[in-house]
Amino acid sequence: MLFDSTFINIIRGLSCLTVFLIHFQTFNLSFNLPWKMAHGAVIVFFVLSGYLIHLSAKSTPRLIVFAQKRLSRIYSVFLPALVFSILLSRQDLSFSNFFRLLLFVDPFHLYQYINNEPIWSLTYEVYYYIIFAFVFYLKRWSLFLLPILPFLSEQIFFLFPCWLCGAALVYLRKPSLNSLGSFIIIFFCFILFIQVYIDTSVVHDFIMTQQWILYEKFFSSIELGTSSYFLCDWVGSFLIAIIIIFSKGLHFPNLIAEIARWFSQRTYSIYIIHYPLMIAFSDIQFLQGYALLSLLLILFICILFSEIFEIWLYRKIASRLGLTKG
Repeated sequence: MLFDSTFINIIRGLSCLTVFLIHFQTFNLSFNLPWKMAHGAVIVFFVLSGYLIHLSAKSTPRLIVFAQKRLSRIYSVFLPALVFSILLSRQDLSFSNFFRLLLFVDPFHLYQYINNEPIWSLTYEVYYYIIFAFVFYLKRWSLFLLPILPFLSEQIFFLFPCWLCGAALVYLRKPSLNSLGSFIIIFFCFILFIQVYIDTSVVHDFIMTQQWILYEKFFSSIELGTSSYFLCDWVGSFLIAIIIIFSKGLHFPNLIAEIARWFSQRTYSIYIIHYPLMIAFSDIQFLQGYALLSLLLILFICILFSEIFEIWLYRKIASRLGLTKG
């Protein structure tokens, strides 16, 4: 079913700002936000991605068109962001490693090399798109995907349930609750979601204890890496899914809806280039001690980057290919 687009835009924008501010405090201690909330925000992105990609696929009958939509959407921003990150990092990158990054082939340590670690989640999403497209469009022929799966990082599969949680939302119906009832459930789930990612909370401690038991019993030979909180992430994605389900009962003023829509259209660019910008800005001497000015300048550059590539270039490519939105 279709859930409220304004609410989707709001939580996408808030998740992007959460990642932005938490990463900013790495270079400037003006904030004191829990570090793991940035990871929790990425899990929100996974849930939203699963929902929106499944929704897009249902309105796109041909695999080739689906692939064109995804590739144009990804690379209109990712390619210039990759070049931008390499230039800012001032690192010598061989052509082979550049193309490995460009094609998402074993890129995890390379992202650290070019000072753009947040791109790890985009790599996960690309593989989720591929797996989903095989199953959704090719049905029985998707079995040909099986020989490829062992070559993928185990870390990717630990967070796949979070993405699938979002994809499953398409099949759910609107709950019969009024706005007040929906708000109460959303508020409760939101508080619980925050507790999942706060180190000192009882909820986080309980979940991580259960994960340690599960890990030691079944997965002890696997290096978890970016999936180190996978059980927290499963719980967190379930809570976000509940929040989205009950958002159908909420209503927002037109001004809030417009602001949320405008900002959410730029979150991809902000997410994908903010980190190398922050590292570069941390080395600028005359900005030392001017945290707010640095933050606003970085955000301005991110939005300018978005206007050029995520908005203008993507629309040009989509128009040239005759693609509809989605």
